[in-house]
Amino acid sequence: MPSTPYIVSGTVYTSNGSVSNSVVRINSELVTTTDDQGQYLLDIANFSDGYTDGSSYTIESWDEFENEYKTDTFTVAGGGLTKDVYLDSRDVQNDLTKGSDTRREEIRSIGNKPVSQDNLLPVQSNDRIFTQKLAYVSGTSRTEYVGEAAPGTPVGQAKWRIKKLVYNSSNYTTDIVWANGSGKFDKIWSSRASYSYA
Repeated sequence: MPSTPYIVSGTVYTSNGSVSNSVVRINSELVTTTDDQGQYLLDIANFSDGYTDGSSYTIESWDEFENEYKTDTFTVAGGGLTKDVYLDSRDVQNDLTKGSDTRREEIRSIGNKPVSQDNLLPVQSNDRIFTQKLAYVSGTSRTEYVGEAAPGTPVGQAKWRIKKLVYNSSNYTTDIVWANGSGKFDKIWSSRASYSYA
């Protein structure tokens, strides 16, 4: 296998023209990013097993935000290759994987920086308001069941989450268990006693 340099170079174009920081990868082994002119350069003599004249190799590229992607092949001939890459918009449903490689998704925050421990995603908390229903242990003032649902939810609709308070012999709460072992809003308040609790 030749160890003579075989340079593959060119420009990566997105829908916004040539851009920097696009990724170019050949045969899932050699990887680089484009410079500020959108240009890349890779030497396939750097493959761990070298290259073979007349063989075909896969070249793929995607933009910095992974919104656009392209895969293609080239055949080794001559002393090098100039190959421009024109990215296509990603098909989100069908294009998250290419071959056996899972495509990486990245969330970015303020300043177009990846979300990390040092660059958190800003969020706004909107506390959800619930209607609460209480049911008591017969003949006592101890709460046995607590139901929560959106305001105005009828007690006969399966849109409640229900928890049960368990007491010890000294009347202290020892456990809180959920209807059918779940905190989902899919229970009927008026049927609370018929559920199993875990």
